[in-house]
Amino acid sequence: MTHLSQMNILRLTFLSAFAVIMLNPGRAHAEADDGPAGSMATVKSSARSRFHLLSKKCEVELEKGPDATPQSPPLNVDDPATPGCNVWEVNVVFDADFSRAGRTWELPLLDINYGIGDNIQLKYEVPNVRSETSSEQTGAIGESKFGIKYMFFEDEEFDTQIAAYPQTTFVQANSEAVQKGLATPGTVITLPLLISMNVGDAWRGKVRLTGNLGYNISNKADSTDFVSASIGVGTPIRRFLSVLTELSTQQAVRLNSDSVREQLLRAQIGLLGTINQQFQLFGSVGRSLIASDGFDHTYFLAGFRVIEGAPSLPNSSVHSEPKVSSNDR
Repeated sequence: MTHLSQMNILRLTFLSAFAVIMLNPGRAHAEADDGPAGSMATVKSSARSRFHLLSKKCEVELEKGPDATPQSPPLNVDDPATPGCNVWEVNVVFDADFSRAGRTWELPLLDINYGIGDNIQLKYEVPNVRSETSSEQTGAIGESKFGIKYMFFEDEEFDTQIAAYPQTTFVQANSEAVQKGLATPGTVITLPLLISMNVGDAWRGKVRLTGNLGYNISNKADSTDFVSASIGVGTPIRRFLSVLTELSTQQAVRLNSDSVREQLLRAQIGLLGTINQQFQLFGSVGRSLIASDGFDHTYFLAGFRVIEGAPSLPNSSVHSEPKVSSNDR
């Protein structure tokens, strides 16, 4: 694919984001059930199952207890939920990949998300990449990623959500990362479907399952199109602490330029702690089970999440407990 066609893809992606904003303006107010004249609006609690199509919902939702939905970060699996109506969510991530071939860090990776209504999310992320081998050390700003998450189905009775999450990963041929060998010029378009649901009950809350399945279109010289899939299970273990587990894979659909079919299968376990409505801490460790490069990889990740713009709930509804939505990111 030529440089011109890559730019056309990026323009189309950003125009799509602009169209989403125009169709779903951020000035909508939270919907509330009608109450007695002069009383405060109450939080909606009726269970519903519906497709959202092209309309935007913007509701205040009350949730209690730990967020046990497997999500990225700290895992690879993305959950369908969004930050919420007109809410900013910023993840600051520090992660590493260690193997006998070398060590790679992202110090940090900055992941910025914005919720348009409760079912649309805009995303931009970019890492500061550091690489170390036996012969050299180098670093640069890495590949950027832009995405639009659209949660088009939600069943509130069974707490099930389904979303599409198209994303574009790109880097310019003249970038410092390419010149230093930290990235390959080109674009990867990811087209995943996300689902999350309750699968059981634990002493501290619901056991949650998240699954992703996607097709990735690559025009990079050293990689081919590949299928990505992941499944994660999360359960609360303390009042505001959850443990999350995951199995994820990437499988190339054909041989690359070195006549190798790239593949990776890895397992991870992580923790997600909710400090309050605006702040969360997370971390994870993982290990490769199958890697086409022939090396065993060990993965580490730690970071924090800041949520800004979430609506304040009436004091009568707070019950002195923090509330968070099962957002992903």
